[in-house]
Amino acid sequence: MSLARYSDRELLDELARRQRRIDLKIEFCEGCSRFIPWTSSKPMPESYNPCTLAHKMHFRAPDEYNWTGDDWGFFRLHCADRTPAATTDNKEQ
Repeated sequence: MSLARYSDRELLDELARRQRRIDLKIEFCEGCSRFIPWTSSKPMPESYNPCTLAHKMHFRAPDEYNWTGDDWGFFRLHCADRTPAATTDNKEQ
């Protein structure tokens, strides 16, 4: 698909929309009581969804040198069902 079919204004508007998405505060799903991490030693199936409500989530990959940071993982930009986890104990898959 060629970008030539879009006007300069359309391309600039798309860049602006994408920048606003980057600037949004991401709330990661790992702190939600509905999030169940994969803890089994078995291979994780393609159909696995850590959200018990089966919400579609995105995954933000860690910086190549920052696997210990907290700026990566599963997230949803807006989730009306997010409930803070009372404990860190989750069921094992």
